[in-house]
This record gives sequence, C-alpha cells and structure tokens, in this order.
Amino acid sequence: MSIENMCAEELEHQRRKGFIARRALSESVIADLIIPNGWHAAAEYQQEFGGLYPVQVRFWPSHGRFSLVLCSPGAVSSHWKMLLISGSAQRVELLRQFQKYCFTQISNVLIRTNQLDRDGYIFDGIAGSFRT
Repeated sequence: MSIENMCAEELEHQRRKGFIARRALSESVIADLIIPNGWHAAAEYQQEFGGLYPVQVRFWPSHGRFSLVLCSPGAVSSHWKMLLISGSAQRVELLRQFQKYCFTQISNVLIRTNQLDRDGYIFDGIAGSFRT
C-alpha cells in the first residue's frame, strides 16, 4: 500500500512492526520530498524525538535557527502536520495540516520556508507568512 493512501491506523500498524518497518516508511517519505539544497533531514526510527508519531521527520537549514517537522497521522492526530520549531525548541507553530499525504504540498512548504529564510525572515516572519 502506498503511503498516500494510509490512514492513521495503518501507519500505527507499521510502527508496531518495529524499527525496520518504521525506517522504511520514514525513508520513503524523505525520498519523495524536494528538500532544499543545504538542508538536512533526520527521521525518527525509535523514540529520538519523543515517539508520538509513526512518521516524524525533521528538516533544518545549516544555520540551525529553526527546523520544520513533518508528523504523520497516528494515535495523536488524524492529519499530517508540518510544524516550525525554533532552534531553542521553545517555540512551535503549526504551519500546515493535510488530510492526506501529498509530497507536492509538503515539498512546497519546505521550498517556501527556504526562500523566506534566504530573504532574511526569522521565526515570526516565517510563521506569519503561513497564516495568510
């Protein structure tokens, strides 16, 4: 089954299968996305980021002033979410929420955030630009 068609229960089932299944799921998401040049990506395979979501991938530019976190549906949420987290991890903003996995929409958030960062926007400006 493709990730585009997986519901929260199916994603949780994959998580329960263990490390290898979860890694395959997360790596398929990373491979789908357009990640801006100079950005890094790290997926959660066990509980490195708290273990709340079957798929959780962090993306960040080299300067590390913020990161974007993609969270899948699961026991905690029925939607895919893209969060903006400050470098100190003391501030979190929900940038976008998606009913279904759509690599184009998620990639667009990454690309737009990269452009805002290159244009000199900081955390508040990036978050604010997604509210309009």
